Amino acid sequence: MDAEKQLIARVLFKEELRPVIDRKVHEGMFVDRKSKEAFGFLMGFYEKYSELPSIDLIEEKFPDLKLTYAKEPADYYIDEIMENHVRNKGSKLLMSYAGEFIKNPRQGLTGLTEQLLELGIETEPVEDMNYGEELEKRKERYLDIKDGKIYGYSSPWDALDDVTLGWHKGDFIAVVGRPGVGKTWGALVLAEHAWREGNRVMFVTMEMGIAQIAQRFDALHYRLPYQEFRSGLLPDNLEKQYLESEIKRENPFWIVRNVGGVAALGSKIDQYSPDVVILDGMYLLNDDYGGKNMWERVTNVSKSMKKLAQKKDVPIIATTQFNRATDERRMDMVTLANIGFSDSLGQDSDVVLGLFRDRDMELNNEMLVRILKCREGESVDFVLSWDLHEMAFDVLRRVEENEEVADEEEEELTFDESALDF
Repeated sequence: MDAEKQLIARVLFKEELRPVIDRKVHEGMFVDRKSKEAFGFLMGFYEKYSELPSIDLIEEKFPDLKLTYAKEPADYYIDEIMENHVRNKGSKLLMSYAGEFIKNPRQGLTGLTEQLLELGIETEPVEDMNYGEELEKRKERYLDIKDGKIYGYSSPWDALDDVTLGWHKGDFIAVVGRPGVGKTWGALVLAEHAWREGNRVMFVTMEMGIAQIAQRFDALHYRLPYQEFRSGLLPDNLEKQYLESEIKRENPFWIVRNVGGVAALGSKIDQYSPDVVILDGMYLLNDDYGGKNMWERVTNVSKSMKKLAQKKDVPIIATTQFNRATDERRMDMVTLANIGFSDSLGQDSDVVLGLFRDRDMELNNEMLVRILKCREGESVDFVLSWDLHEMAFDVLRRVEENEEVADEEEEELTFDESALDF
């Protein structure tokens, strides 16, 4: 391939080795045998002596290579080599799994997906920056934050934004609660706010149907009392308001159901290019790496979700569950260890929000939100209005550090994997 020879020439003539290293180019990506051998020699020479070999040495070692001056930057030739590598390796993978698809389609799909994920990681470039060159931008960012600017996508709750400074590209955020506490409504509140702020939002549901999610979103967006709305019993004025409403937004809101695994989620992100991704029911995603048990599967999914958020440069907010042991603990004693299925989620997430309600809070239409983890901020508790009749989900108050949020006596509990929700 000319691109392979041209890349070697560009590295030797212009000493453009940095893009080669940053983009993880290796000799296995080369098709032409002579170019592959010359590139392997070049990289081995640099690794040993920390300098590039001379053009004379390359011509002496590889007289048949016949290099010519390369006019384009190294990145151009790397793009050509990467594209050809993905094409060739992808084609081989499809051929190698063809028989498996016939004999065992699901196993074949799992194996192929795993290999394609590795291929994607292999061709992902390294990111870096010159610390000194970015100083002025950081100063500008500091002054913006001082003036109250959110450097990311805001949430509906100032109490949360004060800690996180918004959702940022590459963030993986977990929203955790016991079954029935209101995780789906919480995810929809976050989604509706992001959409109302002018962002392109993709909402992925693993537990409910698309029609149900759309109905809930209507109630939330148009502030309709949910029980009356779902029963067709809206008051005349609200019914008229809803039936005459129109959507005139340029920013779309996609609802996607049952994406399968993380790779399929990545494909949907590529298709729609959303600004914010919200996944309801992360623990129901398929494990593209074929874990043998629930713990291993959720661990693989969690790690893949963080990598996906970084690779696609988009914040991903995902709901999951606390384990059963949470029911026996005071709300203020729940920790990351109480997240169900896998410890990995607490490690991989940038932010973890816990949702809690006791009987009194249900009667008072309230929800406690605890920031169980924030890489860049301190933990904060705040109480929300949680009113499905008024569709009100505003911050009522922040919980002071020493304020108790439950009256039950604290019990000493050890982490018990048998208490996980499978």
